Formats: sequence, C-alpha cells, structure tokens
Amino acid sequence: MKKIVILNDTTPDCHYGCSRVISNLNALIEEFGGKVIHSLKIDKKIDNPLTKEYLLEADIVIINGEGTFHHGAKRAYEMLQLVAKLPVKKYLVNATYDSNPNEFSLLLKNFDGVTVRETKSQQQLSQCGIHSIVLPDLSLYSNSLDLKQRRGYLYGDSVNFRLAWKIHQLFQNREGFSVNRICYTSNRWKQVNRYILKGIRKFDFTKYKTRNLFVASTQITDEEYHMEVARAEGIITGRYHAICYAINSYTPFLAIGSNSHKIEGLMEDIGLDDRSLQAEQLTSFTPIFSFSEIEIEKIDKFLTQGRKGIRTYYQSILS
Repeated sequence: MKKIVILNDTTPDCHYGCSRVISNLNALIEEFGGKVIHSLKIDKKIDNPLTKEYLLEADIVIINGEGTFHHGAKRAYEMLQLVAKLPVKKYLVNATYDSNPNEFSLLLKNFDGVTVRETKSQQQLSQCGIHSIVLPDLSLYSNSLDLKQRRGYLYGDSVNFRLAWKIHQLFQNREGFSVNRICYTSNRWKQVNRYILKGIRKFDFTKYKTRNLFVASTQITDEEYHMEVARAEGIITGRYHAICYAINSYTPFLAIGSNSHKIEGLMEDIGLDDRSLQAEQLTSFTPIFSFSEIEIEKIDKFLTQGRKGIRTYYQSILS
C-alpha cells in the first residue's frame, strides 16, 4: 500500500466545492490502494516540521491545485519548492494554471505528472515545456442529479467582493430569485469581526456586507447543497464550483467570469460558451434559458469521458 501525502487540502475554506474535491480525491486514493498518511490543510503553514516529517515517509505527494496556481500565488510556489527535489513521485492535480512566472514551470519539470482543469491551462503549460492532461474538476466525479420537478432561480456571488455586491443589488428583489450560498462558516462572530476590522482599516465594508449575504451561518452536507442546485430552474453565479454543481445536476446557468480563466475555460471545453458572461453584461441580463438537447449531449459527453479519464489517471499513478 502506497503512502500518500496531500498538500493543499482546501476543506478549511468551508466551501461545498472544496469539500467535494477533497472527498473524491481521498475516495480515489483509497479505491486504488493508496493510504493518506498526512493532509496539509490550507490554513496551516507549508514549511512546518510535521509535514516535512511525513514527506520523508511518503511514496507519493499529491498537490491539489484547485484555485491556487494562478498569477504567481506565493502559497503555490512554496508548495512546489517544498517537494520539487524530493526523491518521491510528485503530482500536481486538479489545477487551474494561469499567468504564473517561469519559476513555477522550472520546478514543475521535476514532477511526474500534472493534470489541469481546462485546455487553457494546458496550453499555458505547453508553452513552458510542461506536459499535462486535461481532466474535469474532481467535484464532477460525484454522481449526477437530474430532477424533473424544479422551482425558482438562484443567484450566487463571486470571489470578487465588489462584483458579489453588484450581483446582490441586481437580483435581491428580482421575482423568483433567492440566494445560493456555496460557503458556510462554523464561527459567525469570528468572521464578522474579521471583516469589520478590515473595513475599518480601508473604510470599505463591501467585504463584510457580501460575506454576510453569501456565507451561510449553518452547514449542510455536500449532497444537500447539490440537491438545492438541482431543484432550481436556473442559477446565475460567479462561483466556479457552483457552476460545477449546476453542470452535474443539469441545472441551466449563466456563469460570470472569475479571477482566472477557469470559468471561461470550463465553458469552452464543454462547448457552452454562450453561457459565459462578463461582469459588464450583468446590467443587460436576459433570462436563464433552458438547456437545448445539443447542450445536454455536450454535458453528458463531458461528464462520461471526464469521469473515465479521472479513474484511469488515478489508477495509473497509484498502481
């Protein structure tokens, strides 16, 4: 049984997309005979003695790329530095790779494999001489839901707080729409105080206002969140994983661009470009139209081939 260390466990983000990604990653590792001996949470320092100790025992190191590997993020670079020269198998998986400096690709040359979530990411890596495989986000490995009875519409937020506030202002009083909260918190007051203090420092309470609006004070399960999206007639959101849940429940959606090319890239890979919006298009919003038969066929193909590719890849690196 191969011993695995996971870096960038995003579950402390209290985010239904992140929790499903890590859950599916762990399930794949277990299914194909691996054992996770250490999982470095995103809220812990990378350069810590405990992680280094486990890395010396590991047979394989897996970095969960998710939304971390774009625009030269310090944490992403530190993870690459930590493991690049270790005498173990090294994999960067489930990554969006966007606008990183050359130092990133130089370290990735020491890796045994890289998977990215969009062709756009693969193209950037290819320009740096790095081979990668395109596989869907690991949240999409979960089974689909396709409910026939649906009611009402959802609107979500964005990692861009100002855009999130704009979305709320546009849709809070629109008939038939309600808030979709993909994030939750286990300590409401701690969060509220943190964003009040940030607002006082900058004289800008936008972050505090949007957090209050879009972060749930209680947690439901991933399956319950999936059901919430599956019951809707449609959803408009700037959250990548909310879109993944919509795809995985055949819920019609409009996707607003994020802080990297991950949303536009996902739309292009499936062939749903018409469902991608830029922020400036929000004011001329048109209704969320139902999926056509052609769109459903594209989603089916994307999910079927993607899940097969995910299984094949993890079986190959763990065998």
